[in-house]
Amino acid sequence: PQRDFCHGLLDDRGIFVGSGGPVTQIVREGDLVPGEVAGGIEHSILGDIALNEVGQVAFESFLTSNQTALFRGSGGAVTEIVRKGDAAPDGNGQFSSFSDPLFNDLGQVGFTGNLSGTIGGNNDSRGVFRGTGGAVTQVVRQGQPAPDGNGTFFTFNFPNMGNTGEIAFTGRLSGTSGGSSDDYGMFKSNGITTTQIIREGQSVPNGVGVYTSTPFDAAINDVGQVAFTSQISFGFSDGLFVYDDSAGVMEAVRRGQPLLGSTIQNFSFGHVSHQGDERDGFNNKGEVTFGFQLFNGVTGIALWSPDVGSTANNPILPSSGGGGTPFSFTGAPGGGNWFDSPLAGGYQYATDGNSNFTEVGLPSLGIVADGDGQYTVTSVLGTQVVSAGSNLIFASPVNAFTITGISPLVDGGDPLAFPTFLDFDQSTADFTMTPLAAVIPVPLTLPAGLMLLGSLGMRRGRRSSSRR
Repeated sequence: PQRDFCHGLLDDRGIFVGSGGPVTQIVREGDLVPGEVAGGIEHSILGDIALNEVGQVAFESFLTSNQTALFRGSGGAVTEIVRKGDAAPDGNGQFSSFSDPLFNDLGQVGFTGNLSGTIGGNNDSRGVFRGTGGAVTQVVRQGQPAPDGNGTFFTFNFPNMGNTGEIAFTGRLSGTSGGSSDDYGMFKSNGITTTQIIREGQSVPNGVGVYTSTPFDAAINDVGQVAFTSQISFGFSDGLFVYDDSAGVMEAVRRGQPLLGSTIQNFSFGHVSHQGDERDGFNNKGEVTFGFQLFNGVTGIALWSPDVGSTANNPILPSSGGGGTPFSFTGAPGGGNWFDSPLAGGYQYATDGNSNFTEVGLPSLGIVADGDGQYTVTSVLGTQVVSAGSNLIFASPVNAFTITGISPLVDGGDPLAFPTFLDFDQSTADFTMTPLAAVIPVPLTLPAGLMLLGSLGMRRGRRSSSRR
């Protein structure tokens, strides 16, 4: 093919985006780097790219200054994310190279970075980072303690980033109490909190076997759930698992499991990263698809879904109600589940009197994008502010309470508008969830034998004041 030259450099290659109409040029070899003038630093060789769902492209570029850098663009001027020689976010070292570029729909670019000139040398010279064009965020760093304190991070593999900005990754640790028997795990981090999802040597959810070797194929969705595969000790098998902040780790499938009158011989879970932030077969409801082959020769694709009510994005929906009447839940299971109904900036929850609420959990900001992340829970026991993603265990069971402070108002037509985690003092319960704007007064009573000391104190105070 014919080649054109610009300033002595090839300009016959570039990055473009198209969807059947006009093609958009993102960058071209020979283009000036942002902030440079004619004769300045240019893009020399273009490397790895990632595309998000809003048409932005993140890409790696080798520059004429003999530096490597990561950029983001959507047509027009590109934004520089990080460049070789930039200081690490904490000032300990300078970036020397990058790998595993990740990209989400918020325009955040994640990457694994190597650093030089660090205080600890080879003990703190690698990490996972995230940037948008301003200050780079350190997500996790070599030498950082594991969440449970058993060992320190040494290497990071198979990173994946969702639209929460959290990055899931396989971590290898050094200095663990079990040596090679507990030095791998699956983790996720947002740069503030690092969560240990599973650890080598830990029991699997059903207790049949333990995780062995390296977990891999990390996939994280837009509500922070993580899907991954891992070898397990029972029958020298392997399994596919899904983690949820509330439900913990759930087993989706394992080799040797019965299916369609036969047994699973092998299964496959999509492990090729797409668009920088997604993987095949994992959606925002926590569902996973996988290919399978049975011992009888049958092959196919299967879908696994979390049990209804086990996660905030797959809640138990009302049995009846709506149109100005309370939403009713009949025979709701105890043991702790998520429930939801449409509408509003507040709800009242009330049982039929045959059971009581013992615990309430509020949805995380990844589920409901509340303005300040704070809700007010009010019952006969008083009022308490509860943060998004947190649970409140009532000091004693109550038969009714309200949640207020939902702002902006949730979408009344969305069946996942405001999922709430609830538990009861009975194995099942009948209760209503009423939009605050249509609250029907419900007597607030406590189980027999319990006193309202707070309310009595308030009444005494009023009487004392009236005597004056």
